[in-house]
Amino acid sequence: MSRKLTIVWIGAWIAVAALSLFPLILSIGGVEAQHQEVSWLGKAALTLKGSSPFQKSEPYLIWVLIGLLIAAFILRVLIGNKKLQAMKELYVTHQMATLLTKGESQMVALLPRLLGPDRQQSSYSSPEQAVAKIIAGLMNTQGGYLFIGVNKEGTCSGLEEDYQELGKPHQKHFNQYLLKAVQDMLDPSCCLLLKVNFYTISGKDICRVQVKRSPSPVYVHVGERAHFYIRAEKRILELDVREVLEYIEKVFY
Repeated sequence: MSRKLTIVWIGAWIAVAALSLFPLILSIGGVEAQHQEVSWLGKAALTLKGSSPFQKSEPYLIWVLIGLLIAAFILRVLIGNKKLQAMKELYVTHQMATLLTKGESQMVALLPRLLGPDRQQSSYSSPEQAVAKIIAGLMNTQGGYLFIGVNKEGTCSGLEEDYQELGKPHQKHFNQYLLKAVQDMLDPSCCLLLKVNFYTISGKDICRVQVKRSPSPVYVHVGERAHFYIRAEKRILELDVREVLEYIEKVFY
């Protein structure tokens, strides 16, 4: 909790406590007046109760008290939600770090770079095609996760070089570029099957793309040709026409 938030929280409870004592003080004054034994606290209560300004403002003070109680409750809920969210993110990050140490699998694909020189050493002709193949392969099988900024051994390399390549070092622009690639090379509707999140592991940003299984075949469009990919264990396989027809009939229909 930040220092400012702590001060606001303490101030709200002090105000609530102070206003909550008014009915108690007035009750003490009334009881003591009936027994004709009035203490200094009772005298103060009777004086306060008998004053004209207090009589006029008493209904408003009650509503102020109710408002402060509601505000304090809402503030407490918001603080609790932030703590819960922080704990959830910490848990998810820990789970991801554990998952990445196991490397690639049928439902987990790792991509060290989205842009930059590293892609020239790969079997992909463009960064868009690299991402499109992996995502299409996952969509055409069981779905899964694509982690960008993670090498094949499960070590986080981060997204800093990709940020520099984009010229806009921000997660928002990275996300836009990624979805634009999916929209252009697959189909705009495929973006609805993706959920993109960013996390920090070992001080480095990584991108996690959750890919849902598609209810219909997904093709990668390169020029005038359409390519069909599936994921088989740790690999992305392209099927020929006969294999595509057999696979679609078996899996989708």
